[in-house]
Amino acid sequence: MTICSEYYIQIVEINRRILNETFESDKDGLQAKNHSFVKDIGEWITVLDKRPEIGLLETSAREYQQGLIAVVQGQYRQAYNSLRFFLEHSLASINFSANEMLLRLWMRGEYDIYWGKITDPDNGIFSKNFVKAFCDSLTEYAHGYGTMATSLYRQCSEFTHGNYLTQAKLPNTLMFREDIYKDWHEKADTAQFIVSFALCSRYIAFLDRNQKSQIESSIIDRLGHIPIIQGLLEM
Repeated sequence: MTICSEYYIQIVEINRRILNETFESDKDGLQAKNHSFVKDIGEWITVLDKRPEIGLLETSAREYQQGLIAVVQGQYRQAYNSLRFFLEHSLASINFSANEMLLRLWMRGEYDIYWGKITDPDNGIFSKNFVKAFCDSLTEYAHGYGTMATSLYRQCSEFTHGNYLTQAKLPNTLMFREDIYKDWHEKADTAQFIVSFALCSRYIAFLDRNQKSQIESSIIDRLGHIPIIQGLLEM
């Protein structure tokens, strides 16, 4: 065994120790709670499997899972990076759903994903025009979710760009930090609400009753506070 391989084996052992410490400290079951969203987003993917943009949603779902793996092992910056990727690319898939030409150009490497266009106040996926076009009854809630998305993206981006405050916040070595662990899960929870609303506002009006039944539990769990939601599921 080489010195190099021994180095990485030691890191795996450290990750294992942090994982055990994480679960021992996770009295509220945050990891299990947010892991359940893997199944929920998978049900959306199943329902939308014929859509041309579904590959992008699948990629973002895998990155969300990578974030869960990273955070439970104490790899906190990577966890925030994965959460940012999940938020950006899942919402990009919805943005592309309204413009297949741009999706095709992106698939050819001739167009980039722009967060500013995804959240553009006039034509982005949380704009009045966009939501009104696909699910008019949810229009009044769109702005609030758009504000949440912008705030969360900015917070995660601070870790991606290595802002000084994040360098001071994160440990210099692999170790368990309960405060950071809880913060990530709070942000993951917010991301689930945002993505669930965006998916619902874009597609719910075009699903049949059987398709709606597959995602009903997930929608009610995260959007049940919106009075119109139950009615949309029953239509």
